Amino acid sequence: MIKNPLAQDPETMPIWEFLNKLKRLKPHEPSLGILGFLFITVVCFLSCFFYLDYRIVTKGFRVHGQSQRFMWLGFDVTGRDERVGFLAEGGEGCDLFKGDWVWDEQYPLYQSKDCRFLDEGFRCTENGRPDNFYTKWRWQPKDCNLPRGCYFQEGEEIKMDASVESAYQKSIETLINWLGGEVNMSKTQVFFRTFAPVHFRGGDWKTGGSCHLETLPELGASLVPSGSWSQLNIVNGVLLAHSNKSQVMQMDVLNVTHMTSRRKDGHLSLYYLGSKIGPASLHRQDCSHWCLPGVPDAWNELLYAFFLKREATRTHSLREPSEAQI
Repeated sequence: MIKNPLAQDPETMPIWEFLNKLKRLKPHEPSLGILGFLFITVVCFLSCFFYLDYRIVTKGFRVHGQSQRFMWLGFDVTGRDERVGFLAEGGEGCDLFKGDWVWDEQYPLYQSKDCRFLDEGFRCTENGRPDNFYTKWRWQPKDCNLPRGCYFQEGEEIKMDASVESAYQKSIETLINWLGGEVNMSKTQVFFRTFAPVHFRGGDWKTGGSCHLETLPELGASLVPSGSWSQLNIVNGVLLAHSNKSQVMQMDVLNVTHMTSRRKDGHLSLYYLGSKIGPASLHRQDCSHWCLPGVPDAWNELLYAFFLKREATRTHSLREPSEAQI
């Protein structure tokens, strides 16, 4: 079959010829195919622009040799490490209120679903907002960097990026040293209460953990292995290391950890929003704090027992000399 030499391949047709053919189309006889194609193109473009996640949108926009994205909008995410820290030497003269909003892919620092203190009306993502661009902007002062992450202050020194465990251990050691240097232990009764375990089932506080179906305590051994209680191990280690000091020897430890670990039934669970609002949603449960009356009352009973025991011991020691004289 011989091709017509006058018929041009659409792929090789010059653009001006295509436009001339387009002009010859009658306005009242539009092609349904062209209209459909244009409609789908517009819809897809708008969907991509407004609704796709920023990580998808930004693919392909990385400039060679640069670490920042969205360079076409003039974003500056490299200035943070080049500035002095606000808490460091030289940062005292920095005006925190002069700066810019910069794009930071490490933001947001938390998710609204993980923070139970946020009012319902402020949970934009959970309330249906489809984009999350507004969560990616960080305030960057012009002449310094804001402090970020967990830090621990020891005297005049601020230690950045301190772990919770190391900070907790240091706080216990600080307490012991303070008791030894500032408190007259012969006239003061010191109590140290250990921590109370949480009882999330099927997750933790930010992954849908629950306890609302728990109605009875664990009457046998706790299902929570004591070896996993890192805070209790830290306390035991610090007290053991200072066991020969008088302030530790005279300190009463209220070890409520083991007994409290059996009370999976005593948490607020869904019932912390108030009587006018009613129970919370199933995925926002509080399995760390306690209902009252409840478990904390038992701690108070133990504390009261310690007081009475100490008073009885003191009274008995006062009677012994007088009885010996008789």
